[in-house]
Amino acid sequence: MISRSGENSDYARAPEGAGRNDHIHGDEGGIDIEPFMARALDDVIECIMDFGEYPEPKRDARGNRVSSKATRRFDLKDWLINKRDEAYKAEFIVCMIIRSAYDRGLLISRERNVFESELRPELADSDIVSDRALQMAIDEREERS
Repeated sequence: MISRSGENSDYARAPEGAGRNDHIHGDEGGIDIEPFMARALDDVIECIMDFGEYPEPKRDARGNRVSSKATRRFDLKDWLINKRDEAYKAEFIVCMIIRSAYDRGLLISRERNVFESELRPELADSDIVSDRALQMAIDEREERS
């Protein structure tokens, strides 16, 4: 599900214009994505925690999700299925059903923090974050032009 890049990743000095803006940049210069990696990681994790997937799902004119597995690069549900055992899942469901709304809010807040702390090291060197950092770098360069 998550493809990791090595230390000498192609993304460390990705060719300018790589990806969606390939037609805009014709030179062979490079874009340094390292300054954008921390912000890209935060951006990816925020999206996953808000929508349960990355990238953010598209919506139709009525506001209904039209996301497809073909465009989804990370699915929180699939990740949790692989990371949690059945006893944990059962305990969480029971807590959600029988606890008061106040306790439920605390449980959700605690679990979000746990998920974020587990996602951070797993996604830090991923292609998903590197691609997002490259997109941010290209966008910033275009804004300056």
